[in-house]
Amino acid sequence: MRRILTLADHSSPPPAPATPLLRVALLGPVTAADADGQCLLPRGRKARAVLAILALASPEPVRRERITALLWSGRSEEQGRASLRQCLHELNNALGPAAGLIAADRSLLGLRGAGLEIVADHATHPLRLAEDLAGIDPAFDQFLAERHQERLHAETVRAEAVLHGHTVPEARLNAALALLALDPTHEGGWRAAMQAHADQGARAEALATFDRCVAALAEAHNVGVVPHNPLSPVSTAACIQLAACIPNFALQEYPLGEHESPKSEIVKSALRCEDGFIIIPDAPGIGVELAEDAAERWPYKPRTVKTRLHRDGSVVDQ
Repeated sequence: MRRILTLADHSSPPPAPATPLLRVALLGPVTAADADGQCLLPRGRKARAVLAILALASPEPVRRERITALLWSGRSEEQGRASLRQCLHELNNALGPAAGLIAADRSLLGLRGAGLEIVADHATHPLRLAEDLAGIDPAFDQFLAERHQERLHAETVRAEAVLHGHTVPEARLNAALALLALDPTHEGGWRAAMQAHADQGARAEALATFDRCVAALAEAHNVGVVPHNPLSPVSTAACIQLAACIPNFALQEYPLGEHESPKSEIVKSALRCEDGFIIIPDAPGIGVELAEDAAERWPYKPRTVKTRLHRDGSVVDQ
């Protein structure tokens, strides 16, 4: 059996190696590899969970009884400690030379040392922690959920600080998108993204961002999306593409006259309807193509639309 270092052995850590002995990634499926990319994960899920617990706490140690309570909550303390010893033996064998990064005594276990690299950065990889280990034990599932929320909150606060520190529209847009990758329901991020597009003169992108914001907020609150659509076949086609790519689409408003002149003559081919359903087009773009003389035959006529805020804060026509 390879030797497991004790906690006392780490009082004076050796100089950091040029490449890590062990690289542990915790977002998505747990992975462990050496400097050459060789997989060092143990086969057992409980042994992998022990590695994840130690990595999340690193460089601080974890009490043995804490680990047994998370992974063997339905067993006696004696059975849990015996199972933990078996998992440590399996983990030690799988890690090979990197097993020296595990520090252990009768009460504590730790994962630390100059050759250790742990990846758990939600800013670049906003997935859930140890997704492949879900269901091992209810206590462990709750533990992962709590750690995920703690780390996500910390990354969100950091991203908010970055957003508030930028004034240039392009930089604010990038910061807002990074924030929304962490929290798709962050209204401040959506507002900043829409304003950045507007400041750059990209009105269409600002409106599209608003639509995505509405869909994201509705999905988070289990609300169905029903796109308003009083305009033309072009508007209908855009709504259908949105409906096809969001999980909480409910119903599509369909204006009269889509297959009659003049609306039917604006595009080369109108959308098909069958048995009360609109067939999603697979043509490039939004699926329809304007008629070549559409702009000449039906030139744009500006129209003033008066709006007001409804009592719930939404914008409505007068």
